[in-house]
Amino acid sequence: MYWKIKEKCDYDHMVWRNGKGKSTQIHIEPIGSTLNDSFTYRISRAVVGTAGPFSTFDGYNRSLLILKGNRLSLFHRQKPNESIDLDYFKPYNFNGGYETDSVFLPNENNDKQQQQQPLLAVKNNFIDNNCSVSPNSPICFQQPLIATSQLNEVEETYDFSVISKDSEINHKVEVISFDDIDDIDDDEDENNKISKIIDLNPSDFVNNSTLIFYSYNSEVTIEYIGVENSKLKASLLSDQTLIIKELSFDKFNPQHTKILITHLKRPIKSEPSKLIYVKIEPKLIN
Repeated sequence: MYWKIKEKCDYDHMVWRNGKGKSTQIHIEPIGSTLNDSFTYRISRAVVGTAGPFSTFDGYNRSLLILKGNRLSLFHRQKPNESIDLDYFKPYNFNGGYETDSVFLPNENNDKQQQQQPLLAVKNNFIDNNCSVSPNSPICFQQPLIATSQLNEVEETYDFSVISKDSEINHKVEVISFDDIDDIDDDEDENNKISKIIDLNPSDFVNNSTLIFYSYNSEVTIEYIGVENSKLKASLLSDQTLIIKELSFDKFNPQHTKILITHLKRPIKSEPSKLIYVKIEPKLIN
């Protein structure tokens, strides 16, 4: 079993070629791969300045969730007349090969701006409806009442994404919330304040699985309890990531191993406090 903590300085940052956003690559496998390679899986964040078409990844599965800012509504060409409204910290899974477009959804910070903007009539293979449209969206405008360059800017979207190769990997994204948990005082015993227990039941995991924990506005400890009560423990600050690789399980040993997660502190009191948990499993070859 291999543990690694990645800090902000370990992430790779890139600006989109269209200049409408930027992404932060938290981790990619194999290490050193790029998006042009046949990578196995990738964990990333993004800041979306202007909603619009997504890049396609044929042969991959994607999970996307909104961290903060403006919410998005997605449209898949393969599912015409169906829209998916993404909500905060609610993972949405979809086929990476889908041709996908997006528009911003109104939120309380943008309501006044959007109330002043007329709707644009839209018709294409994605949707057939009246809606507010991204300036760099490929969809066709029919007699817009206002030029897109004159639309007021809306709040950026901050998202979290997992992409994995369908032929090799199964992945699952879960969000652990600490919003209703108080910070631990200096004189409190953190062993009495365990927030979440992940039971590593061998029947629910595959050997050589990887667990990834990304801390969002939370300071936590993550402790592994192995067979014969062996222990490993790590502390995560906000925006840090713990990667646990090469997990192995003995299906004939009734003793389950487990992971204990303890929330210590919420650095920004006014924002949600979460831990994003990603389970990466190799697909078994029959």
